[in-house]
Amino acid sequence: MWRRPQGCDRAAQPISKVIDYFYGVEFQQRGSPHCHALCRLENNPKRGVNTDEEVINFVDQYITCPASGQISLTVKVTECPARYSYTCEVKDYPQFNKEITLEFELLTVEPACDSEEFGPGNEGDQVIGSCEEGKTGGKVFTCLNKTWVEEEDNCVLTQILQLLRQTQDLKGPAQVPQILEELNDVTNELQNNVTESPATMEAIVTVMEGLAHISQTITHKSMKDILNTSSILTTDETKTSWERLNNKTYKPFTRRSAVNPRIAASSRFLNNIEMFADKYVDRSGFLATDLISFHKTVFSDSFDGDYNGSVPMQIPESGQQDKEMTVLTFESLHNVLPPIDKYNSTHTSINAKVVLVQSKGVDNVTFKFDLQKNSFFWHQCVFWNFSLWDNSGGWDDEGCTLVHRSSSSVVCQCNHLTSFSVLSELDYYKILIVFLVICLIIEAVVWKKIRKSRMSYMRHVSIVNVAVSLLCGEIWLLIDVLMFALENKPLCTAATFFTHFFYLALFFWMLASGLLLLHRSISIVQVRRGTMLAIGFSIGYGAPLIIAVVTIAVTGKEEDYTLHYIFLLHKLPSEVVLAFVFPALTVVAINFFILCVFSYKLFQSMKSTNEANADEKPVLVEMMRWLAFLAPFIFFGLTWCLGLGVMLDKRDDDTRYCVCVSFAVFNSSQGLFLLLFGTLLDKKVRQELKAKSTCSVATRNKLKDNSI
Repeated sequence: MWRRPQGCDRAAQPISKVIDYFYGVEFQQRGSPHCHALCRLENNPKRGVNTDEEVINFVDQYITCPASGQISLTVKVTECPARYSYTCEVKDYPQFNKEITLEFELLTVEPACDSEEFGPGNEGDQVIGSCEEGKTGGKVFTCLNKTWVEEEDNCVLTQILQLLRQTQDLKGPAQVPQILEELNDVTNELQNNVTESPATMEAIVTVMEGLAHISQTITHKSMKDILNTSSILTTDETKTSWERLNNKTYKPFTRRSAVNPRIAASSRFLNNIEMFADKYVDRSGFLATDLISFHKTVFSDSFDGDYNGSVPMQIPESGQQDKEMTVLTFESLHNVLPPIDKYNSTHTSINAKVVLVQSKGVDNVTFKFDLQKNSFFWHQCVFWNFSLWDNSGGWDDEGCTLVHRSSSSVVCQCNHLTSFSVLSELDYYKILIVFLVICLIIEAVVWKKIRKSRMSYMRHVSIVNVAVSLLCGEIWLLIDVLMFALENKPLCTAATFFTHFFYLALFFWMLASGLLLLHRSISIVQVRRGTMLAIGFSIGYGAPLIIAVVTIAVTGKEEDYTLHYIFLLHKLPSEVVLAFVFPALTVVAINFFILCVFSYKLFQSMKSTNEANADEKPVLVEMMRWLAFLAPFIFFGLTWCLGLGVMLDKRDDDTRYCVCVSFAVFNSSQGLFLLLFGTLLDKKVRQELKAKSTCSVATRNKLKDNSI
């Protein structure tokens, strides 16, 4: 009707039948015609017969216009439940109106957390709790998983807080010895309360920091008080408290762009001891506690030897006479300082005593450290660099070189003096890469032989691509660490992308192998080799490419897309972590399901075939052969579950050490398992290698005979 107004009485009836109409055509200035039409419909509502609401509703079905604005209404509810009714009408046209009814009900929602001490609260709410008797401050509790969980303990022993206030009010160094003595007495008297309270330990560090800056000289008696107090702060009982303090400082640095104004209490603690040692008034002296030894001596020209309980040390000839040297040796400073280096590696551990050396005019020193744990594969000579991580401190290797290593000791040479130790790491990359290269070489040698069978061909295609993905992932991992050290963000981001991609490809090729096994056990339809290859490469490389591209597109503009944040994050969850963890664990779960289905099918098939045979040995042999074929993929799943455990567990204790060792051993053995159970388990591979070996020996013998 609207497209052809002159044909209102024709067949097109978009609204209803037209019983009468009138129209006129007009022409605009440029000659464009337009039509004004009036049509009378057969079933239209009539004024005086139908109600106004029926007329309005009929018109609104075909002629509408958006409102020019919104009508706002503020309702003050004085009680609940309540019911309010309002009428909205058009000005000057009261027949155009609409009644609106608002109903308010009191909804009773059960709180997520509820206790007599803190009362009700929703998920994520925080409350401040009171301290135990004898402490001042407060505790922060957060509602998590329907329980009030302690997030922060800011309660400080009242005696320590009083000493802190006295230190802050000091105007000169006269009272420093007295406060150091009182600090020693309180710390020894309340040792258990001190070691279990991170806030109290941090307050003690602050007291010592203030005294270290105010003091001008430190007497033998004051140094003894300092060492006794410091020794208590380095015991094994303090490890948990130091971990909580260090996490407050170093966790924000999981994002490279983060700036944390809080300087680590552990780094301040070591700096205090350095300042006290530098102000020791006597030219020589010896003090020792169970965990710390202090030596100050005078030597001429060179030094070669060690003190009782210290690290053997050698200083070459310098031509200077009567040089003073101060040496402090810490037995358990690994409880205090975190094993964090400038790369923020997570597999490292402080594996020797920490020795602090001070001497003017000495710029070359050699140490021999006895290793605390001999199972580490890689060692690094380091010193504590107070300027790393926004002046919070970290281990650095600049100016230090590993000269010699044995199974039980490491010799380090450094061209400066400060606090030194040895960082050790489970270095599995070399072993893994060697076995992967051997696996690929063997596959290349026997490739023509094994590609004749369709299933054998696809199985070895999966093995080769698993090996290539794992090898490329490890290589890009090393490149990423190098780029991170050089602070080259574009190359670091590129290296992280390829590392992410190849590690995901490893898992998705494992999935392709599992689907191949499932197809072999339950499918009766033959699939062409080309189709299987297309499916395999789509799963093996297509899915990882999509995930990696989407991840970098979502997070690439921020400064958190580096390998450092994908695999070594301290805080979960995040989009980047889930981009690796979720697909990997999903593949592991699917492959485990496929393994169960295949084992069940295989057992049922063989049982029905041999049910007349009392001897079930063939069934068991066949089961063991196929389980051996699946061993590398089961092994991969266990390896990366341990890797996830390493990522989630940030403690520096024996439990985490065992998890790290297990992950390193399993990770370094991935190439060996793939070589043994993926490649060499195949009888055709062994036959081809034997044939080529025999041919090679025959060729050499023939050449030898000809030469004779």
